Amino acid sequence: MELKQPNFVMEREPEVLTAMEDLLEKKYPNLFDRLNQVYERLLAIKEQVKVELLFAIHDNLNTKLEDLFRREKLVLFPFLKAWIKNPQIQQSPIPPITTVFQQFNKIIIELKAFQQNLFQFIAQNKDYEDLDNLSKMIHVFESDCKVMQHYKVHHIFVHFGFQAESI
Repeated sequence: MELKQPNFVMEREPEVLTAMEDLLEKKYPNLFDRLNQVYERLLAIKEQVKVELLFAIHDNLNTKLEDLFRREKLVLFPFLKAWIKNPQIQQSPIPPITTVFQQFNKIIIELKAFQQNLFQFIAQNKDYEDLDNLSKMIHVFESDCKVMQHYKVHHIFVHFGFQAESI
């Protein structure tokens, strides 16, 4: 991840503000809906397969996603809006953006743990189709997370000088 000095282009303000609103009002609710669908699937299969570990990982995922949402809504986005209005603010926007980016990476690590444990359950219960469906749901959730992060980087963070080599 390469960092450079912030150089916000004022013409980008409407695009950045729209992207922030889109994230908070559409993209995050969609992610929470997807994660809720995973939870409902877990509830549906818990009688046939012991999935307590997957419930625990799901709860961690949900907590991390809620924390990320709150951090962006209550801390990062208000800070970036203030920085847009007054780019002479002494604090660079790069450290808070980097913190949010790192928090997203923790969600991806938790997702990998969920998938790894799910693959073990699938191996032990090969004839259980709902586990395959759950695996597909988690894959879609992970893909949506990455698409959202890519959106944040390219529609918001990059305008403040943040660059990420890969997501």
